[in-house]
Amino acid sequence: MQELMIFAGVSDCYSRCDEVLEKFLSIEVNSMEVYRVTDRYGEELEREEDFSDGILSPVQKEEIVYVMVDGSMIFTRTEGWKEVKLGRVFKSSDSIDPGGKQERIQHSQYLAYLGNDGL
Repeated sequence: MQELMIFAGVSDCYSRCDEVLEKFLSIEVNSMEVYRVTDRYGEELEREEDFSDGILSPVQKEEIVYVMVDGSMIFTRTEGWKEVKLGRVFKSSDSIDPGGKQERIQHSQYLAYLGNDGL
């Protein structure tokens, strides 16, 4: 149940996730309880991960550096629609390769920007 609550909590705003859970599971769940469960597991994940090193280590000459960029429009209460952009940079050596698949990035650096004008 907690896994479903977390999924609902991160998939939609807390004020609506209780409706989603009731619709699909026929179980009433308070949205504040979804928040508490999601927050608790988020704190545990933070303790497990090492977020202290947000800067990429030096890049070797032959190493590949990946850059991922995405953007979206969000509606702000005070300024209307604004564009939010997010970039992620990581090195090929920071991609963990369990069993021949690169599924998890061990270290990366993020840059976020909110506004309507260019960077």
